[in-house]
Order: sequence, then C-alpha cells, then structure tokens
Amino acid sequence: MVSGLYTAASGLMAQMAKMEALSQNLANTGTPGFKGDLMVIEGGARGPLQSALLIEGRPEGPQPVWIGRRVTDFGRGLIRETQNPLDLANSGPGYFVVQTPQGVRYTRAGNFAIDAEGHLETPDGSRVQGKKGAVQIPGGRFIVDNSGRILVEGQEVDRLRIVDPDSTALIRGGGSLFTLKPSAPEPPVAKTVEIRQGFLEGSNVDAVTAMTQIMVSLRASEAYQKAIHALDQSLNQAASELGRI
Repeated sequence: MVSGLYTAASGLMAQMAKMEALSQNLANTGTPGFKGDLMVIEGGARGPLQSALLIEGRPEGPQPVWIGRRVTDFGRGLIRETQNPLDLANSGPGYFVVQTPQGVRYTRAGNFAIDAEGHLETPDGSRVQGKKGAVQIPGGRFIVDNSGRILVEGQEVDRLRIVDPDSTALIRGGGSLFTLKPSAPEPPVAKTVEIRQGFLEGSNVDAVTAMTQIMVSLRASEAYQKAIHALDQSLNQAASELGRI
C-alpha cells in the first residue's frame, strides 16, 4: 500500500512537470522560431494510476513512474509572409548564427532589425553573423537572395552564416536561441540554404493542441490526487486498527 502511494505521488509529480512544459509552450505560441518541449514520462507496463490501485502482495505489485527527460521538438514552424525586408526565414535546414554576450547562439527566428551602425541584429541586440563576422549593411536598399547573399545596389556585401548542427547537440539558450552541448563539435555549414526575405518562421507550437494537452494532464493530475487521498485514508485506517491490537 505504501508502494502504491509512492506510485501515485510520483505520477502526480510527473504530470506537474509535464504541465510546466506545456504552459511554457502555450506562452510562446507567438514567439518567432520557438521550438516546443515534450515531456517524456515512462513507467511500467501498466498505467501508473492502475498500478497505484493494485492490492499490495499480488504477483504484480505497483511500480513507480518516473520522468524520462524533457526533450525539444525541432520541427519547423509555419512560415508566413510579412513583407518586412528585415524578416528572414530559412525554408531549408540549418540555423542563423548570432553573437550574444554569453557567446554564440543558434536560432530559427529571423525577426531582425538594423542598429545605428548598420549591423543586422536580433530584437535583444545580438548581432547576426555572416562569412565576414557580424553582418553590417551599408545605407541603401538591400536584398537577401535564396542562398543567403546580402546585396546592396547589386553588390554582395556579405553572406549569412547558416549552420546545420545535429539536433541532439543543441540545448536551450533562452527563448528561441540554442547553444551547443559542451562536448559537441562545431556545426558544419548548411549544404542547402533557402532564405526567404519578407517571411518569418513562427513557433512550432499549436495553441489548440497545447491547451488540449494541458487539460488532459490536469485531469490525470486530479486522478492521481484522488488515488493519493484514497490510499492515505486506507493507511490511516490500517494504522488505527493496528493500534487497537
């Protein structure tokens, strides 16, 4: 019975962690280039709630559940047209490279701006990197072609640095940014680049799906709470009866 209580409690904790990840996803449905998280929850062959309600001493006793790990869904978000020349989307594989105060970061978010010195930058001021370093665009109308070349009055001034790291080597670096795991090698330059100027990749999180998953997880949490309450009452009753002996 105590084991069953632990099973239900660990299941409740797992659902709470899942809801935390889902809530973060839901809050970022409007964040360009955001990649949602998935919570992998593993357990025994039986569902965790069913295991929690088994009677102690049967051949198949209750098994605890545990949280496997929080993983990122690197699927591409919907690309939409904005008609803003500073918005860039990459229809192919790979990430933009930006230099932040904490070091190099990688992102699929292409909602850029130009600072007073002509540097192409992210909304927080991190500079977008090209073959020559930080991308700097002289005054005048500029065009970014499909290959990532930056042209001003028909002359190439730089080319966007697009790299294609293995997704297993990436960890979150805040918002839509990613960084490499300490042991990961430098990512190679993307072989295929398909830049679309005036377009922007959105979050890959669907708001309706995220809300539905939160409701399912909430109902599972309520079921675990009821199981914990029932098992707790049974334990108290058993302890009371034992005290009378």
